[in-house]
Amino acid sequence: MTMPAMVGGVAAGAVLGTVYIRLLRANVGLYVRGGGWVRALALHAARLALVAVVLWQAARWGAPVLLGALVGFLAARGVGVRRRSAGP
Repeated sequence: MTMPAMVGGVAAGAVLGTVYIRLLRANVGLYVRGGGWVRALALHAARLALVAVVLWQAARWGAPVLLGALVGFLAARGVGVRRRSAGP
């Protein structure tokens, strides 16, 4: 039971990390292009709330799921940041 739960957590965390990076890119675009600080701040808050809610739900399912979700999130976030810093 522990290994499938952890694998499911990794998959959910990877999806969360990918969505997080895409929303971060949109958020930076709003800040840079001057899309309105209220919209940028709202998107920023929504992005952080999404991460908090997903990780909180993973914690409710147990430590293996939370650990897997965190590993998947950090891995996807790391890949996304590295990909974007390498060039356009």
